Amino acid sequence: MLITTSISIHGQNYARIVEDMYAKYSKVTDEQIEKWEEKADILFEKGKYLKAMTYYSDAQMAWQTKGRIRTDIQYKAALCLENINKFDEAISIYKSLLLLEPSNNTYAIAVERAKASQELYQIETAQKKQRTSDIANTLNSVGNLLVDAANVIPDNGNNAIQTQNNSIIHEKDMDTDNSQHNASEIQAMQTDRRTYSNWESQLIKMNTYYESEYNNAQRKHIQRQMKSIREKWEKRGFNMFHSTWEDWDGKKK
Repeated sequence: MLITTSISIHGQNYARIVEDMYAKYSKVTDEQIEKWEEKADILFEKGKYLKAMTYYSDAQMAWQTKGRIRTDIQYKAALCLENINKFDEAISIYKSLLLLEPSNNTYAIAVERAKASQELYQIETAQKKQRTSDIANTLNSVGNLLVDAANVIPDNGNNAIQTQNNSIIHEKDMDTDNSQHNASEIQAMQTDRRTYSNWESQLIKMNTYYESEYNNAQRKHIQRQMKSIREKWEKRGFNMFHSTWEDWDGKKK
């Protein structure tokens, strides 16, 4: 018996919709319905779940107009939904089938399986979002470092910024006349300057990969080394670059 209750859905009469669907599927032969089922099974095996579900739904509707309830087809349609991560819809169908056949353990197992899959999917989705957020934060940190590097250029324009070994190396030319320093002293200062930049890079790495790389004792040790290098050459008349990382308090930037 076809239910023709008059209900308005988005401006359309529900009874009319049901009647139209009944008219459409009631004309389909058993042979055609079986072909739909076969087509759906093939598509399912190929992993084309959305298309398979369409054929399963058509077959189910067609059988229903003939007075036959095919729970096996409904189950396959729910499997399609589960495989495209439409877990709530799949679980709803499994529960409906379980009400029709309470003794069928397949449906009870399907409900629990879909719930577990849904939970796992939600966890994986959250992890992907977190990784995306972490990458965005890292890129933002690198961008801020580049901005900071640009801001250290002095008024006399004698600052040079180089990139070495994927680290940002800051170099600041001496304000005083280099002629007052001998070549060996200048060479030693430049060596220490590279060491200073390497220490800085380690601090940047600690901040970028904070959870796995940060070590408070190591941070303080590195900062003491940086300060020692900078002050040594400043006392000898050189202007050394003072990185903001030398004064970093260890909090994630």
